[in-house]
Amino acid sequence: MDISSIADSLLKFSVPERLRQRLTQRPAPAEASAELYALSRQLEADDLRVFAAACAEGVAACEGVAENPVAEAEALLRSARLHLQEEIETYRMCLPTLWDSLYYAIDAISKATDIFEQIGVTHLAVTALMELAKAMSTLARPHDAVQTYQKALDLNKAHNGTRERLVILRDLAEAHIQAGGLVEALTTYEEIVIVSGLLKLGPAKAIGWYRELARQCEIRQVLLLLIVEASPGRLSPYHAQMLAVYRSATFGSVSPTSTSATKKDDVGGAGPGSFVSFLPPMELLHLKDFVLAVTGKDLRRTIAASERLVEHLDATETAFLDYLVDLCPHPSGN
Repeated sequence: MDISSIADSLLKFSVPERLRQRLTQRPAPAEASAELYALSRQLEADDLRVFAAACAEGVAACEGVAENPVAEAEALLRSARLHLQEEIETYRMCLPTLWDSLYYAIDAISKATDIFEQIGVTHLAVTALMELAKAMSTLARPHDAVQTYQKALDLNKAHNGTRERLVILRDLAEAHIQAGGLVEALTTYEEIVIVSGLLKLGPAKAIGWYRELARQCEIRQVLLLLIVEASPGRLSPYHAQMLAVYRSATFGSVSPTSTSATKKDDVGGAGPGSFVSFLPPMELLHLKDFVLAVTGKDLRRTIAASERLVEHLDATETAFLDYLVDLCPHPSGN
């Protein structure tokens, strides 16, 4: 939209005198809210998201006067989403920004979450914070995303082990990776497996989304353990068991239904149970072969193992795989 079109749209949808009188002399919150909402929708349709967001904030103010907290919070979230859309579009177009829209969005979501907490709908506050955190990750602000996910976890602390909490932890681990906090991501993946209760269920009873989540956590933990190269004394008992299994030279001990490196007492107390693999047999063998190749610093075997393993990995895991291949010692002169 060019400058003249923007000017025409703003003039066309300037606040009418009747609405101004209602707001300044004898307020009628319901009527003002309806008109501001219609104005916001029209401005959004005209691709004027910042102005539409301002009108949405006006709707929230009207609903606050009318003592309608749900509608007030929803209007604040609408304003925040419009500001985030504007900021994301600016970022994707590589245009300069002062992050004004992001800060407005943070303020609006903060107010909305406070309202949701006051009226006892914490899950909506958590959802709003997760939406903000995802936008921050898109805007390449992973450290801010991590802090926002942590706030969502604090609000969700009463729902430990639920699917909602596991989703927050999964996304938090992704944000840690984006921020370069590989050790923190490793710890978060371990927490997912432990608090989910999947270790108690075992592979036979873990199905659907939960089985896939456990599979992803296992692959990423193994690759991250190879990258961070933590000393044995700094490994958690669970990770010590995991590495013991994958570094074992015998393939017969890696059945996905009975994968346990050592008993709990042998490693000083591991938590709810021993390490159990949730990978299908072929993926398990390919990942184990890759671990043995990397551990042995065998470049040729590492490359061959990575080619077999890569078909089972997503983009993040493939990046880990490529990094480990690059770390493998290359013959001099190559």
